[in-house]
Amino acid sequence: ARQVAEVYSSGMPKAVELVRLGVEDDRHQMSFSKMAFVEIAASGDANVAAAVGKRYLLGVEGFPQDFERAKSFLRTATGQRHAGAQGLLGYMYSLGLGVPKDLD
Repeated sequence: ARQVAEVYSSGMPKAVELVRLGVEDDRHQMSFSKMAFVEIAASGDANVAAAVGKRYLLGVEGFPQDFERAKSFLRTATGQRHAGAQGLLGYMYSLGLGVPKDLD
């Protein structure tokens, strides 16, 4: 909780941008920002959960490709009717990426 509070107080947009852009001017800051980004997503923020899920799905911007984690974060966002997350989860099912292939 302390990390999340620190990120919000230091400027959440900055932390999100660091993760989004993959800026690595300071590895400690980057890993802290990534951890905080994931923690905020896990707390239920649909927009951040969709963004983290997408990064795990694609394996980009410092996130390893991990279909199980992607599915988990995307489901968090789809539970709040996040359209982008719904589309990405549908993409996973249509190709069978970490889930049974289902075109229905």
